[in-house]
Amino acid sequence: MSELDIFAGLLRVNSKFCDTGDPVQMEYRVNADDRDYLMEYGIREIAGTGTDFARAARLLNWVATHLTHDGNFDGHIAPTAPDLLAYAYDKGATHGINCRCLAALLTECLLACGMKARTVYLFPMSPYDGDNHVVTEVYAAELSGWVMLDPTYGLYLMTDGHPLSIAEIRSALANRKSPALNPEAHYNGNPVDADALFSYYAKDFYSFQLLTVQ
Repeated sequence: MSELDIFAGLLRVNSKFCDTGDPVQMEYRVNADDRDYLMEYGIREIAGTGTDFARAARLLNWVATHLTHDGNFDGHIAPTAPDLLAYAYDKGATHGINCRCLAALLTECLLACGMKARTVYLFPMSPYDGDNHVVTEVYAAELSGWVMLDPTYGLYLMTDGHPLSIAEIRSALANRKSPALNPEAHYNGNPVDADALFSYYAKDFYSFQLLTVQ
């Protein structure tokens, strides 16, 4: 039995989430100074025109192309767009940042372009597993739903050409289905191993956490 089988099985038998019934009010905003700073990088021009998803996908590719992932990053740079870009933009592996910082940066870029976006922390089931992952979700009005964007791999996942949300990806993994990766997906310029990726995702898609103010 593979790791994917084990982790997918855990997702399958824990497919339902508890609903406390308590309403949650989300706020989506970006600091005005940070927004102006992002405009200096031509964020609106990079996003371009078209649907929310098309614009978000261009920003995803921009972040994944110009910043390097380093899982050992010590977090000494504040996870805000101005600080992260000043530290890591086009500076290669010596200035790599972790998944949390990449997701925070992409979220700020999307917010600055007027889209609803949120940084989502993905956690494994085991309390002894300290390795988690962080991604971004963007709301695409034309799809009437959320889409997961993972700037660590420059990727989003699709089923029959439909880009998937975190919840949809979790369901697909639990049922041993393998969504398609976008053709631009890469890890620091290298091809993504889909089998290893799905095992990693299945491990870390057990529970989710996000801030109420994005």
